[in-house]
Amino acid sequence: MKKNIKKNLFGSLDNYPLKSRIVKEIRTLVLEGTLQPGDQLPGEIELSERLNISRGALRDALQILEKTGFIIRRHGVGTFISESPQKFNNLNINWGITKVIESSGAIPGTQQLSITTRQSSKREAGKLAIKRKDQVVALERVRTFNEVPVAFTRDLFPVSLLRRNNLNVSIDQMWEFFRENESLLAFLKDVLQVDLHHAIAALIPLNASELVDSKTLAELLNVAEDTNILFIDQVEFMDNAKPAIYVQEYHLASYLTFNVYRSY
Repeated sequence: MKKNIKKNLFGSLDNYPLKSRIVKEIRTLVLEGTLQPGDQLPGEIELSERLNISRGALRDALQILEKTGFIIRRHGVGTFISESPQKFNNLNINWGITKVIESSGAIPGTQQLSITTRQSSKREAGKLAIKRKDQVVALERVRTFNEVPVAFTRDLFPVSLLRRNNLNVSIDQMWEFFRENESLLAFLKDVLQVDLHHAIAALIPLNASELVDSKTLAELLNVAEDTNILFIDQVEFMDNAKPAIYVQEYHLASYLTFNVYRSY
């Protein structure tokens, strides 16, 4: 019999709509391995007290988790993490590619890492709410799923973030970080002390014949030109509503599945 989770696992849930806070926290505990498939959650009374929320709000969140196959609710027994929680990127919660790949039981990796600074284009400046030709850091990578290329990503943020909070982070220090760590979100939080609040994304279907600068996606990802690509064009914001990162992600849909929960 799987263990019943009793200890205090739940951290701060600030800065998210209430249902999303609870869903995000429980999913994160599973993705990080604190909760395991088959583990039993505390009862509704204990869990609502621990999270300092109403039982009604908790039930709404658990309903979302149940509908997306993440938990199983057994009448008269309790609520359990699914033995096979769905391994997809839930688009209403921004996990980052590293965690999405890890949640699928695969090993994330990076090929063709590039970190440069350059002037922003008109479009990039508009997305980041900076002046045209202001300097940006461009982080470009081919992300791998068990060593198979599955996504090309470009993350752009103002150079000024490297100087935020009296920091003076160099490009060389960025290189050192990304040689050891796959996650841009971890770099922002742990090194730059930037906490992201929300993101706004557009999802655009493409095929691999699309050019990115001087190369096609087919060349970057080593696939045929008629391969389907999902392009995510996204801006991520800090809690002061200022843009922090302009993200361009080109995904092979055959490896990463995306889910959206839509309520009525």
